[in-house]
Amino acid sequence: DETTSIAKLRELLQDKRYIVIIDDIWCTQAWNTIKCAFPENNRSSRIITTTRIMDVARSCCPGGDDHVYEMAALSDFHSKSLFLKRIFGSEDNCPDMLKEVSNKILKKCGGLPLAIISISSLLANSPAVKEEWEKI
Repeated sequence: DETTSIAKLRELLQDKRYIVIIDDIWCTQAWNTIKCAFPENNRSSRIITTTRIMDVARSCCPGGDDHVYEMAALSDFHSKSLFLKRIFGSEDNCPDMLKEVSNKILKKCGGLPLAIISISSLLANSPAVKEEWEKI
């Protein structure tokens, strides 16, 4: 159960220096539960969290030396590069018939790397047919 897991983790980390990365926290309540598992042991340990929600990010930074880094979306150039390299291995290998639909897909991804990688991974395993890409 949750309480037992927290106690075991605290015991394991108590006299250790550690770095922990917690990805995609969605609410402050989740963070409030998670942070109980990490002992304050003055060993310069670090906890890195990711979230899309600024209030959650701020709740993860109670100390004065903590920092919130707000990532910007990828530029159109970098979005296209990531997308095409994932699907075709190179930006130059995209068939002309898929360029327009690729741009429409990229516009919907809004420069978010996770969205671009997810969609491009799906498309990399699909036939390079315009009608199929338009469905996606």
